[in-house]
Amino acid sequence: DFVGLEQGASVIRAVEPYTIPGLLQTPSYTIANVGNDVTPRTERQIRRIADLRVRRQAVLAAKEPAEFDAVIDESVLHRVVGDAKVMAAQLDHLAVMNKRPNINIRVFPFERGSHPAMVGSYRILAFEDLAPILYLEHRSGAAYHDDAATVEEHLLAFGDLAAKALPAERSAAIVEEMAATYRERVRKLSDTS
Repeated sequence: DFVGLEQGASVIRAVEPYTIPGLLQTPSYTIANVGNDVTPRTERQIRRIADLRVRRQAVLAAKEPAEFDAVIDESVLHRVVGDAKVMAAQLDHLAVMNKRPNINIRVFPFERGSHPAMVGSYRILAFEDLAPILYLEHRSGAAYHDDAATVEEHLLAFGDLAAKALPAERSAAIVEEMAATYRERVRKLSDTS
């Protein structure tokens, strides 16, 4: 299963054009995002999904943590999931996680236009002693690919996308700026209530 593969990976490369990568989501962000889905779920089911995401994050904090390299579209930082409070906490968390030596988050900015690698979410899992695996998410599930040519095509696309994204320092600054924007929104809302 995906969670087992993810936990065994030494390097995880992720492209996320729509949401914060699952391995970096706060529980409140996950709950707001999953709770907004058209698929009917009980609060208990939503909470279990959020708890699983939190447990999956252990791969980034292990004694020998996986390297996590992600490119997110700038729209992810602007798209409100939940409310301003949820977004402020999520982006603060993203900024903290991005300071870890094994985590590299880059933002693909609006001004760079579109990029063919941003057609949907995917991850490339690399292992010490196994061939890499491509994991593609879609509405009704996911698909795994271990065909060398398919994986290589996505690795090349990821590399090109990462090269065209903002450098790590500028990406971190944008995340922190957006977190401050959401914190200010929360402050203004609390001042008016």
